[in-house]
Amino acid sequence: MKSENEAGKVARNKPALVIASVLGLAIYFAVTAFHGLNAYFTQDDGGNLLKMHKYWERSLLDVLGSAICVVTKAYRPLGGVYYFVLYKLAGFNPLPFRAVCLALMLANVLLAFALMRRLSGSLTAGLFGAVVIANHPADLELLFSSGMIYDILCFLFYFLAVRCSFVWRQEGQMAGVTALSWRQLAAILILTGCALDSKEMAMTLPA
Repeated sequence: MKSENEAGKVARNKPALVIASVLGLAIYFAVTAFHGLNAYFTQDDGGNLLKMHKYWERSLLDVLGSAICVVTKAYRPLGGVYYFVLYKLAGFNPLPFRAVCLALMLANVLLAFALMRRLSGSLTAGLFGAVVIANHPADLELLFSSGMIYDILCFLFYFLAVRCSFVWRQEGQMAGVTALSWRQLAAILILTGCALDSKEMAMTLPA
């Protein structure tokens, strides 16, 4: 079992292989997921825009305010920002909605690669795990439904917080520091708030 310091050293070597892996993952995801660009809206999209976010009653500033407050009665406000902004820009043209979802999913696959590589200290393990995530059956709905934006956003901020926490703790141990700084804690709290703004399942993150 590798120590965190040993895992960090292994994870940081061979930058050319890391770059090649990232490019390979991006190309692989683009080839396997591009059909999702052709998907149309689902019933969830109309319900989310009109009923859950109450487009006719609220403004984008209201939704942004709810996102900043985090603890609010608003329904998943970061998802509301997604719907409000894209509806204002594109109306009921589904292509921009799908493009944003797939771009965020690509970011999630690369984030998963970075996190698993760091945790395991193995480039191969990180690459294998990211490919599994990109091909997981649960991703099928995410590839074709913009209504899954909440899950996509929650994953992004949830695992950004996890990775930041792990990397900063690892770097602190190498420098002989056992606690996170106030700035680091604040960054993790902000990411946690964004995850909570995306979907309620982020409540597991503090634990």
